[in-house]
Amino acid sequence: MAVAGLTIAPISARPVAPGTDEHNTPDGTVRVTAVVTDKRGQLLRNLKPSEFEVLEDGRPQTVDAAEYVSRAAGGPRTIAFLLDEFHTAAADSASIRERVLHFVDTRLRPGDSALVVKPLDPLTAIKPTDDRDAIRRAITSFEGRKGDYTPRTTFERNYMAQAPEAVRWARAQIVTSALRTIGNVLTQDGGGQVAIVLVSDGFERGRSSRDVPSNLQSVVRVINRADAAVYAFTPSPPVAETDGTEDAGDGGVQALRRLAKDTGGDLFAGAAAFEAGFARLVSDLDAHYVLTYRASHGNDGRFHAVEVAVKRPDATVRARAGYVAPMSETMRAALTPTASAPMRVLRRSALIQSWAGITPSEQGADVMLTWVPVSVATSLRTRAASVVITASAADGTVLFDGAVAPVGEGRGASLPDYASFTAPVGPVRVDMKILDAKGVVLDTDARDVAVQKPRAGAATIYAPGVLHARSAREFRDMVSDPSAAPTPLREFRRTERLIVRVAGLDAAGAAAEITATLLNRLRQPMRTIEPMPERWGTITQFDLPLAGLAPGEYTLRISVNGPSGSIAEHVTFKVLG
Repeated sequence: MAVAGLTIAPISARPVAPGTDEHNTPDGTVRVTAVVTDKRGQLLRNLKPSEFEVLEDGRPQTVDAAEYVSRAAGGPRTIAFLLDEFHTAAADSASIRERVLHFVDTRLRPGDSALVVKPLDPLTAIKPTDDRDAIRRAITSFEGRKGDYTPRTTFERNYMAQAPEAVRWARAQIVTSALRTIGNVLTQDGGGQVAIVLVSDGFERGRSSRDVPSNLQSVVRVINRADAAVYAFTPSPPVAETDGTEDAGDGGVQALRRLAKDTGGDLFAGAAAFEAGFARLVSDLDAHYVLTYRASHGNDGRFHAVEVAVKRPDATVRARAGYVAPMSETMRAALTPTASAPMRVLRRSALIQSWAGITPSEQGADVMLTWVPVSVATSLRTRAASVVITASAADGTVLFDGAVAPVGEGRGASLPDYASFTAPVGPVRVDMKILDAKGVVLDTDARDVAVQKPRAGAATIYAPGVLHARSAREFRDMVSDPSAAPTPLREFRRTERLIVRVAGLDAAGAAAEITATLLNRLRQPMRTIEPMPERWGTITQFDLPLAGLAPGEYTLRISVNGPSGSIAEHVTFKVLG
């Protein structure tokens, strides 16, 4: 039996005119795009629904239909090319241009459209086009800059003319932002079948020890909404480690490989593999299965993990690792900004790591924001000392405006170590200025926090907060202090003790009974963590001493039972020696 993790395309993946969206059904119908091949790489046809097995959030689903789709004769397609100049060598530029131009000239059909993006292109101007000359011009201007940190634009001189380590972080962030924007554009403007070609030798982000760093996990979810697969092409061949595996020591390529896998695509290493990779991309777009089943959760706007299996030996399934269910009309209306809210570009600073927590309240929600400086800043002459946070509602109402110290450094100081405010239902705009000890602005950060209204008749669980105590006294103080600031960090010493706080509502809107299970690196249950007696309103606390855990990665699964089954949040952390 062949199994694949996959991210499904909900039937609402691409909006159409009101009243005509056959894919956005209120009964929770879901479609999964899957490619099934035999051991020779040949497509398997004529599979029946009964030959597929689908698990959603670990629960078996009944496959209602398995449609084999063949579009070899036509049908519109949209291909997005992200040519990562920051992470490809100048020596590979000519070869990359030649191969991508050959794809455009030989494999794009009449009616197809494409978009070509390079890291410093204006993200607001990204839009598919069928103008072949414009596509060719954009490709022809590609020039690799891997290892060359000389600023060439005003943006680079103002924001990236720093130490090489900081520039590497900023470049990785710019590329992931471009990926996220491409996913959003394809969701809105992509025609027919869509795919993303990412040409890069890999970029590593160090904020998460998981296979897909946290920033790429958010990119995967955005791309899932577009029902697009990422096909990654690395101009450099893979480096074989002494154990015979590929990319074992290259975190950047590992992240690319996992990004491709979790979106239903693949990775092709070395210039010689480009042609085979392009052929695979076209084949996948033109011939695949669409599986249909009905999920019990309906349109809850949440991410749901999916696995697909085929009951045939030597078969391989490629599909995505999960999907974000469409939002109900009520949720969509609550998250739509008003016309008075000005547009701004979202960006995350490489100098800080932040956390946002939400607790339900009568006015909407109580929001808490915290931050810590990240290690990349240690290579610079100065580090982030404080952050000025301005939070505003969709109508422009300022909810918070003040300076905040890093978590753990606010006690007894002139600045608090968290920002806290009440927000109405809808998007909250959070803008930050990162300052050094002298008050000089080092960087800026802009992001949105979504405050959603709990769905009637359904359970709700909110993002957990993690506090870490280094002594028994600090532990006692934190347990009894509801305003203690959670940390964004996810790496801890065995001498520390964690307090995990999470808010939850049951289907009646009352405080939910929340359970927690500690999982090992393979996501296998280790033991149940009992809730602490100290709780406040909808918030439950869990005590997790780390002394008995071996160094490594663990996950705490926190669950609430509802009418449609269990819903869960996960906290993945690393225990250091």
